[in-house]
Amino acid sequence: MGLIGMIRGNASKADVIKIKEEFSKILMAKEKIHRVYKYIRDFFVFTDKRIVIVKRLDLTGKKTSYRSIAYNKILRFSVETSGPFEFDQALEIWCAGMSDSIKWTFNRGFDIYEFQQAMAEYIL
Repeated sequence: MGLIGMIRGNASKADVIKIKEEFSKILMAKEKIHRVYKYIRDFFVFTDKRIVIVKRLDLTGKKTSYRSIAYNKILRFSVETSGPFEFDQALEIWCAGMSDSIKWTFNRGFDIYEFQQAMAEYIL
Protein backbone atom coordinates (compact mmCIF):
# COMPACT_ATOMS: atom_id res chain seq x y z
CA MET A 1 0.00 0.00 0.00
CA GLY A 2 1.36 3.39 -0.95
CA LEU A 3 1.66 6.50 1.18
CA ILE A 4 -1.59 7.99 -0.10
CA GLY A 5 -3.42 4.74 0.64
CA MET A 6 -2.01 4.70 4.18
CA ILE A 7 -3.07 8.30 4.77
CA ARG A 8 -6.55 7.67 3.41
CA GLY A 9 -6.94 4.53 5.54
CA ASN A 10 -7.24 1.92 2.80
CA ALA A 11 -6.69 -1.76 3.46
CA SER A 12 -4.35 -4.12 1.63
CA LYS A 13 -3.66 -7.84 1.72
CA ALA A 14 -1.09 -8.80 4.37
CA ASP A 15 1.20 -11.76 5.05
CA VAL A 16 -0.43 -14.52 7.14
CA ILE A 17 2.92 -15.86 8.37
CA LYS A 18 3.91 -12.54 9.98
CA ILE A 19 0.99 -12.51 12.42
CA LYS A 20 0.75 -16.23 13.25
CA GLU A 21 2.92 -15.78 16.35
CA GLU A 22 0.69 -13.02 17.75
CA PHE A 23 -2.42 -15.09 16.99
CA SER A 24 -1.17 -18.25 18.66
CA LYS A 25 -2.68 -16.87 21.89
CA ILE A 26 -5.98 -15.88 20.24
CA LEU A 27 -6.87 -18.89 18.09
CA MET A 28 -8.77 -21.96 19.24
CA ALA A 29 -6.96 -25.32 19.18
CA LYS A 30 -7.59 -26.32 15.55
CA GLU A 31 -8.51 -22.90 14.15
CA LYS A 32 -6.59 -21.86 11.04
CA ILE A 33 -5.88 -18.41 9.60
CA HIS A 34 -6.97 -18.16 5.95
CA ARG A 35 -6.52 -14.48 5.02
CA VAL A 36 -5.20 -11.29 6.59
CA TYR A 37 -5.86 -7.71 5.49
CA LYS A 38 -3.90 -4.82 6.97
CA TYR A 39 -5.52 -1.44 7.66
CA ILE A 40 -2.72 0.99 8.64
CA ARG A 41 -1.82 -0.55 12.06
CA ASP A 42 -4.91 -2.73 12.37
CA PHE A 43 -5.73 -6.14 10.88
CA PHE A 44 -8.75 -8.08 9.66
CA VAL A 45 -8.05 -11.76 10.10
CA PHE A 46 -10.22 -14.38 8.41
CA THR A 47 -10.01 -17.79 10.05
CA ASP A 48 -11.99 -20.89 9.28
CA LYS A 49 -14.37 -19.98 12.15
CA ARG A 50 -14.59 -16.18 12.40
CA ILE A 51 -13.34 -12.74 11.48
CA VAL A 52 -11.06 -11.13 14.07
CA ILE A 53 -10.71 -7.35 13.89
CA VAL A 54 -7.44 -6.31 15.53
CA LYS A 55 -7.15 -2.65 16.56
CA ARG A 56 -4.02 -1.04 17.99
CA LEU A 57 -5.26 1.35 20.67
CA ASP A 58 -2.20 3.33 21.75
CA LEU A 59 0.81 4.96 20.12
CA THR A 60 3.14 2.04 20.83
CA GLY A 61 0.73 -0.56 19.44
CA LYS A 62 0.98 -2.67 22.60
CA LYS A 63 -2.57 -2.03 23.80
CA THR A 64 -4.69 -4.10 21.43
CA SER A 65 -8.37 -4.89 20.97
CA TYR A 66 -9.41 -8.22 19.40
CA ARG A 67 -13.03 -8.22 18.18
CA SER A 68 -14.34 -11.59 16.99
CA ILE A 69 -17.35 -12.02 14.74
CA ALA A 70 -18.55 -15.56 14.06
CA TYR A 71 -19.49 -16.11 10.42
CA ASN A 72 -22.93 -17.42 11.41
CA LYS A 73 -23.70 -14.01 13.04
CA ILE A 74 -23.18 -12.09 9.80
CA LEU A 75 -26.61 -11.35 8.36
CA ARG A 76 -25.63 -9.71 5.07
CA PHE A 77 -22.83 -7.88 3.30
CA SER A 78 -22.46 -5.49 0.39
CA VAL A 79 -19.63 -4.60 -1.97
CA GLU A 80 -19.05 -1.18 -3.51
CA THR A 81 -16.59 -1.03 -6.41
CA SER A 82 -14.68 2.06 -7.51
CA GLY A 83 -15.70 4.13 -10.50
CA PRO A 84 -13.38 5.56 -13.15
CA PHE A 85 -12.53 8.66 -11.07
CA GLU A 86 -12.63 7.08 -7.60
CA PHE A 87 -9.88 5.33 -5.67
CA ASP A 88 -11.91 3.59 -2.97
CA GLN A 89 -13.81 0.33 -2.83
CA ALA A 90 -15.72 -0.87 0.20
CA LEU A 91 -17.21 -3.90 1.85
CA GLU A 92 -19.88 -3.49 4.53
CA ILE A 93 -21.26 -6.18 6.83
CA TRP A 94 -24.26 -6.29 9.17
CA CYS A 95 -24.25 -8.63 12.16
CA ALA A 96 -26.93 -9.98 14.47
CA GLY A 97 -27.04 -8.07 17.74
CA MET A 98 -25.19 -5.01 16.41
CA SER A 99 -26.91 -1.70 15.74
CA ASP A 100 -24.27 -0.41 13.29
CA SER A 101 -22.66 -2.00 10.28
CA ILE A 102 -18.91 -2.51 9.93
CA LYS A 103 -17.37 -0.96 6.81
CA TRP A 104 -13.91 -1.59 5.38
CA THR A 105 -12.36 0.62 2.71
CA PHE A 106 -9.87 -0.79 0.22
CA ASN A 107 -7.59 0.81 -2.34
CA ARG A 108 -8.39 0.58 -6.03
CA GLY A 109 -5.72 -2.03 -6.75
CA PHE A 110 -7.21 -4.43 -4.23
CA ASP A 111 -9.22 -7.34 -5.67
CA ILE A 112 -12.59 -6.61 -4.05
CA TYR A 113 -14.18 -9.46 -6.01
CA GLU A 114 -11.83 -12.02 -4.44
CA PHE A 115 -12.62 -10.55 -1.02
CA GLN A 116 -16.38 -10.76 -1.54
CA GLN A 117 -16.05 -14.32 -2.87
CA ALA A 118 -14.27 -15.25 0.37
CA MET A 119 -17.03 -13.58 2.39
CA ALA A 120 -19.67 -15.48 0.44
CA GLU A 121 -17.79 -18.76 0.90
CA TYR A 122 -17.58 -18.31 4.68
CA ILE A 123 -21.08 -16.94 5.23
CA LEU A 124 -23.38 -18.65 2.73
